[in-house]
Amino acid sequence: MVALRFLTALFVGMLTYSAAVAQPGGSERRFYTDITPKAGSVEETFIFSIVIENMEPSGPPFLIGGDDFKAQLMGQRVSPTLTNRGLTYQIAYNYRLTTSKTGVLETPGVEIEIDGSKHTAAPLKVRVTKASPSTALPKDQQVFLRQTLDKQQVYVGEQLQHSLSLYAALPVYEPSFSDATFDGFWKESIGEPFRTRAYIGMSSYDVIRVNKALYPLRSGTITISPRTLTAKVQVRRRSRGMPFGAIDPMDPDFDAIFGTFSLKPTEYTSNPISVEVLDLPPRSPSFNDWGKSTIVGATSVEVDYDRSELRTGDSRTVTLKVISRGNLSPLSQAPLSSSDNYRIYHEEPVTTKRNTGSTLEMHKLFRFSLVALKPGKLELPAFSLDYFNPELARYESAVFEPIALDVVGEDLRSSKSMPADAASKIDGATSDIDTPLLRYEDNQIAYSLIENTSRSLIAAVLLIMAGVTYIGLAIYRRRAAQLPENRAWEAFERSSSLPVLAENSSRLLSLKLQQNHEASLRLAVDKRISDPLNRQTIHALIDDLEQIALTPSSTVAGFDIQTLKARVREVVSRL
Repeated sequence: MVALRFLTALFVGMLTYSAAVAQPGGSERRFYTDITPKAGSVEETFIFSIVIENMEPSGPPFLIGGDDFKAQLMGQRVSPTLTNRGLTYQIAYNYRLTTSKTGVLETPGVEIEIDGSKHTAAPLKVRVTKASPSTALPKDQQVFLRQTLDKQQVYVGEQLQHSLSLYAALPVYEPSFSDATFDGFWKESIGEPFRTRAYIGMSSYDVIRVNKALYPLRSGTITISPRTLTAKVQVRRRSRGMPFGAIDPMDPDFDAIFGTFSLKPTEYTSNPISVEVLDLPPRSPSFNDWGKSTIVGATSVEVDYDRSELRTGDSRTVTLKVISRGNLSPLSQAPLSSSDNYRIYHEEPVTTKRNTGSTLEMHKLFRFSLVALKPGKLELPAFSLDYFNPELARYESAVFEPIALDVVGEDLRSSKSMPADAASKIDGATSDIDTPLLRYEDNQIAYSLIENTSRSLIAAVLLIMAGVTYIGLAIYRRRAAQLPENRAWEAFERSSSLPVLAENSSRLLSLKLQQNHEASLRLAVDKRISDPLNRQTIHALIDDLEQIALTPSSTVAGFDIQTLKARVREVVSRL
């Protein structure tokens, strides 16, 4: 009896906790704006969204400015989404934006009163290009492939943003872009393929877009050949051997999709596209490009180091940072060398890339260790990195500030060798002057202990323990997940209406993705699925499930139960 009361109390406590977690007040409150797509042409329609999460607006938002676009309110959308973390309540005001202008444009700013407080959002920037005959969007195709460039004329070495976009007005499965070359260009990837939505006329398209930064290597007219994409599209087919196109219950696919649809492998080809590339103007004899090709694009530089006092024989790390819209890949080393008063030990440079939305920005760090040999004032004079600014059509210089340090200690210039600990602190660095170093004796205590221990025995024991632990956890997880997953499949197959099917499909995806209590279903997809295109396919399915869940009717235009079941089975089979 005591045990029964304890279990009853525990069960009631769990229900109370679950109800508390599901309240909207426990979720994060946010207000933000978004634009889809982030870049496009004048013939596309942009969707501007004002999003409020887990807060109640006092009235509709006010648009401020935004003269670059013509805005039309599409409506207000309320989206309650139940996740394992709780209930997220989202209100979105969606506007259709159109424009005839080109360049980097600005959306309207926003002002809205939420929960008695005024909130504002700054305008968003959107790059809009002019449509040419070779890049015009077709008006009568459900699936097509298009490539675009953000500029029609550039200089040699100037960055171009190339976009390859798949537009699909119907479900597309397993899309795969061809890995085509870009003859005449240096190529850099800009992030992963991403999914967005575009509106052409009155039609809505799901868009998968791949962006690359291209840097022309020669002048003249360069044509980028058509790209190709292979994918499976859903087509209706007739069942075999039955009169009047009736469904054959003996069809092997009957249980899956009632014999009415199949997936057809299809190849799509994009348009070719050309760009005019101009030669750079003549350079002055004193032009300093560090012995490499000319950087083309706005460039800035920074110097960072500890300016405290330095002792002779000790090392000090100096970091030179170059930030540019141009191609920094050819730069391998800063033009600094050792002298009689100091030694310089260069490290391998580190390159990172940042997508600013309209361009790819390269950051390159040049680190070196500076070892002083003479007490007094150590100074490396200022030096520059010259580049070409295509926006102003002229050469400019990015100047590094002088590097100055106060040095104390004995004069080591007359020594035949430098203190060895100065060099030992510089891991993997190289100097342009060969200097004989004193022998450095490492501490041998730890080394001796390791040598006298049976490392093979330790490794074997750790390996066995890890293997046993892994097998035990795998068996436990498999048994724990098997029962709820089987029940989810049974509920999925029994679903007889679209809202019920959407709910059971979401539950099934959550189980297959092993969704934890801290993540929404979308975050679980981003974390568990490594293939970008596969992620986009699953996100598209989640969008449709949420749209169906918000529709009170048992029928939703554009969806039917068997087609949706086929899509869910296809996605789950890849998890």
